[in-house]
Amino acid sequence: MSSPSPSASSILVSQILTYSCRFAGPILLFIGTIGCSLNLTVFCQKTLRRSPCANYF
Repeated sequence: MSSPSPSASSILVSQILTYSCRFAGPILLFIGTIGCSLNLTVFCQKTLRRSPCANYF
């Protein structure tokens, strides 16, 4: 008896997951780094730290 071969849709889903993890990871890392840098910029300025509009929840 032969083992069942994976269907085309399961191969496609596997490839989509592989490529999304490969390309989305660095993009999310880059966006997170920019966000962290902007937070540091805001909270290192004395005038923005004292402003009630700049409160960080």
